[in-house]
Amino acid sequence: DVPVLLIQFESCEPGEVFQNSGCNMGTCNSCNENCISFAAAGATPLVGEGVLFYLVFHISANGKPCMCCDLDFTYLNVYDNENPLQVCTEPGSVCVEWCDVAGQVDYWKCCPDGCGGYELIQPIAGAHVTLTDCNHNTLAAQYTADDGSYEFTCLNPIPDDCYYCVKVNDCPDFSECVTPYDAALVLKHIVCLDDLDDCQFTSDGMRILPQKIAADVNCSGVISAQDASLILRYSVGLINAFPCPSPWVFYPIPEACVSECPGFVDWIGVFKGDVSGCPPCERPIPLVASATHIMLGKPMHYDDFVEIPIRVKNAVNIEGVKLTINYPARALEFDTLATTGLATGFMAVVNNTDGQAVVGMAGVAGFSGNGEIARVRFIKKRLLLATVSGRVTLSDVMFNEGIPEAVIDQQAGPPEIHRLALGPVTPNPFDSETSIKFRMPTTSDVTIRIYNVSGQLVTTLVDGVMPAGRHEIIWDGTDADGNEVARGVYFVHMKSGQLQATERIVLLR
Repeated sequence: DVPVLLIQFESCEPGEVFQNSGCNMGTCNSCNENCISFAAAGATPLVGEGVLFYLVFHISANGKPCMCCDLDFTYLNVYDNENPLQVCTEPGSVCVEWCDVAGQVDYWKCCPDGCGGYELIQPIAGAHVTLTDCNHNTLAAQYTADDGSYEFTCLNPIPDDCYYCVKVNDCPDFSECVTPYDAALVLKHIVCLDDLDDCQFTSDGMRILPQKIAADVNCSGVISAQDASLILRYSVGLINAFPCPSPWVFYPIPEACVSECPGFVDWIGVFKGDVSGCPPCERPIPLVASATHIMLGKPMHYDDFVEIPIRVKNAVNIEGVKLTINYPARALEFDTLATTGLATGFMAVVNNTDGQAVVGMAGVAGFSGNGEIARVRFIKKRLLLATVSGRVTLSDVMFNEGIPEAVIDQQAGPPEIHRLALGPVTPNPFDSETSIKFRMPTTSDVTIRIYNVSGQLVTTLVDGVMPAGRHEIIWDGTDADGNEVARGVYFVHMKSGQLQATERIVLLR
């Protein structure tokens, strides 16, 4: 009886018994689509043992993956005068691809589980998994589901001398998990304050230490200060890759190859640089006190530059800091950042682009309490025309691997940086007199002079020390001797140290 929904008869082929006896093959005939009839007779007896004949079928158009049916022998008559044959009518099973290989890809993480131990894994969605045979031929590929699982279903059964192999060859980018805090852990390990082995698992009896694997970002086999430096630079975007060939290291648990079905192959991945085992896609982690504040102090102005302190309040054991300083690029040029006060001795790196500086800081001994942690210096740009002003602000602040609830102390407020400002001049044009307004960024010497279109000095309105702030002075259209000047175009020129500005005015009388 043929399960026509699954297979359809194609032909009969002689087996070894027919071939060795010299007999001709018998006749197969399809009585109808559901049954096959076979008959054979010959003058030479069949001898030996083995396959009498093969029934050849093909999978029907109705056959679906993993569909199975049985073949039944409903009538069988074999004649032998001397040795009556015992006939076994046990049915055979026919299936369309029935082997499954499944498993899961996880990311290690080292977080207390509430029971004094550690939770070591978290599913990775979107990992690319390939299936190969024992000859390294790629058979199938897929991406892991949200729970990190994959399953290759309805595969052909594996031959006795072969096997299936699973490999994880691509994974999502977990670079956001590499922070200055990871660099701090490496520094602590170098000076024997942290062994980096709290979190571990085994693969085929081999002890795996993910923290140490993640810390060796230059793949030298030794965890060194260079690893800490590379991690710190990576965390702020100064480099986009480590010296290691791949950011991922995968360990199969158990073996990555299976010799029988169904096969289960689990993998654990370690991302280079993530020494802490940050759970991916779960930021922010409340690893810092919610009362911790960070703020910008009052700007300290000098002739050519301005310095701004960065302070913290209610800090508790902070070993890594990451923050972004936003500044008006038209007025200021980033110069340097130095760790000070509570963070003296911390490593610091800056990735600066126009208007934004991403800062990473890491140290062996964490700081606590209130005080200054860094000082940033900006060079004042030399502007020949109008003033530029803008606020310096902080954003994207991270302490260790958590984001405090109060990032910026709003009472202190971000400082506003002003440049030397001349104007407005009103009215302009004018008949008898005009008001010239100007602003000083710091208390310093300043001169304000009037020139004609030929560049000749007409009069000096200000020459001396002026305090920081806004000021106003009147010009009545006279020269240094008090004589009225002719109608025409004149220029107001203001200079303070290296800074200067000019405004054009028109006298109508």
